Amino acid sequence: FPFLVVLLFARPIFILCFGKEWESSGEFCSILSFFLVTQFIASPLMNVLVVLKRQSMTIFIHGFRLLSIFVIYYISNLLGFKIKTFLLIYSVFLSLHYVFVVMRLFNLMKNERIKKGN
Repeated sequence: FPFLVVLLFARPIFILCFGKEWESSGEFCSILSFFLVTQFIASPLMNVLVVLKRQSMTIFIHGFRLLSIFVIYYISNLLGFKIKTFLLIYSVFLSLHYVFVVMRLFNLMKNERIKKGN
């Protein structure tokens, strides 16, 4: 529910609270709200990797995300994308990244359960 409020009303809320000059910040907030929801879901699940002694997978996931963000920034800068376009690409990529991570974690937990015979 808070996600929908931010997505739909961030711009007017920013204008109301901070003034007209903060309008674009409200738009940026709306754009970034997509990936923040998926991150909110995925972050606690990442602890599963510690429990399963798969810290190397944690390093890979974080390293891949970091490298991808650098590449997205570099290409966006190289092609002269506006900030909204960059944030949209960034948000969509991270949303997909976190959805993939959650799916991978559930698959890993399922396989671990099958391996233990439960």
